Amino acid sequence: MQTAEPTTITAGTRVKTTGGRYAVTVDDSTVVRNSESGLVTTTNLIRFDADDHLSPNAEWIWLTDQLTVVHNLRLIDGEGYTVPVGIRINVPDTDVNKVRQCLLNDVAAQDVAQWAAWGFDSYVRDYRVVTY
Repeated sequence: MQTAEPTTITAGTRVKTTGGRYAVTVDDSTVVRNSESGLVTTTNLIRFDADDHLSPNAEWIWLTDQLTVVHNLRLIDGEGYTVPVGIRINVPDTDVNKVRQCLLNDVAAQDVAQWAAWGFDSYVRDYRVVTY
């Protein structure tokens, strides 16, 4: 018997399957109860990336607990531009805060130092990380 609440993932969330393939959820999780066993599972309809080597743009139903939510992060400077070395893709949900802090503390400081070497004023406090 399942005692924990089933995992739910909303539509439009970027995910990674257990096989390492990336996709985006098409719908919100759907709770399904097996009438014979009584087990409750959740599923998501997912669409694989266009560059997926097995089934580009194909849609599949997947068990939600077998999907890992991932995020794409981008470091933005004080002028609103993307820092080229500040892009991280497919960051697992559990690592987002660690990667965000690295971008803000380390990568932003390196970018500020580079601009300072060219004679421009730039400040780490003006940098931010966005999810896309």
